[in-house]
Amino acid sequence: MKKIISLCLISMAYSISILANEIKILDFDIGGVKLKMDPKTVIEKLKSTYSLKDEDILVYEKSPFAQEYSMDMNLSKVRSFKQAVRGKSPDFHVGFCIPEDSKKPEVSSVEYSIPDTKENIKRMHDMAIKKYGKPSFSSYSKTSHTWCDENKVIRIIGSSYKCTKDEPRISLNLRRTNISLYSNECMLNNIKIRENKKITSPKF
Repeated sequence: MKKIISLCLISMAYSISILANEIKILDFDIGGVKLKMDPKTVIEKLKSTYSLKDEDILVYEKSPFAQEYSMDMNLSKVRSFKQAVRGKSPDFHVGFCIPEDSKKPEVSSVEYSIPDTKENIKRMHDMAIKKYGKPSFSSYSKTSHTWCDENKVIRIIGSSYKCTKDEPRISLNLRRTNISLYSNECMLNNIKIRENKKITSPKF
């Protein structure tokens, strides 16, 4: 399981800096898993990257907190994958969104974390920089870093930054020893589709 730590992010002093080249978060992966991937491909990637077996992966059709999962790898309504053995490092979690139009689950979040120690914080930081390049902005504490899609960064208040006020939000984030990919694009599309369904012309 040692080769698992070949995923992570970030560096950069506490100063804020924006890359000149464009970042495409959809091209990024954590352990081989990318945003928008289908469940079957995710399972294949997890197995090959971390030498996992079917029984090592929980496939949740509902909330992971409900403890209801499928062991037969039925992927039609999958909501998330999570490494089955609790307390084992690393903790890998993949969240899915089911588009209203296709009804086929796609990755909307990927999260990877290892125990929070000084050594691991440095290891994660060094590996993230090596793999993903310089982050779009970092915190003053030097323990939080964010990569923004196409470097669309805006200042909120003072030294507070986020990727963009525009939707959808797509980003890669490193918080101490936790690294995650995130996109709310599918969720927003679902909201639009549901809203359009409610808009009907009255016929008397």
